[in-house]
Amino acid sequence: MSNMFERILVAYDGSEPSEKALEVALDIATKYSSQLEIVRVVDTSAIYSYLDVVPVDLEKQMYDEARKDLERAELRAKRKLPNAKTTLLSGDPASEILEYSHKNGFNLLVCGNRGRSKLKRVLLGSVSSRFAHESRVPVLIIR
Repeated sequence: MSNMFERILVAYDGSEPSEKALEVALDIATKYSSQLEIVRVVDTSAIYSYLDVVPVDLEKQMYDEARKDLERAELRAKRKLPNAKTTLLSGDPASEILEYSHKNGFNLLVCGNRGRSKLKRVLLGSVSSRFAHESRVPVLIIR
């Protein structure tokens, strides 16, 4: 029988729920000898929808924060799973992660039940809710 969780993608934004999601994904990946990838999306959709011109400092700050989040996650992950990988994307988090998951053949998508952006969740619905409704692979939402 093949491993149904051969490739696991974790949606990560540095929030407490995403930290918990990473821990659960690491446990699953360890138990099933899965490949694990952690993805962080710089939410450029939020700023570009409100500003015509985005200050360079703001965009740089967003990318710097995202890189730091990914570095922390990668250090944690590699303690348990030395082959864990990370990817940094930009755009709308739900759309980018769903597309990346589909294009790269992941078998499981793991995420926290809520992330950092409260305003966007109120206006557009949560990222995890979009995953649950739109993903082509199983989604594990961690509380």
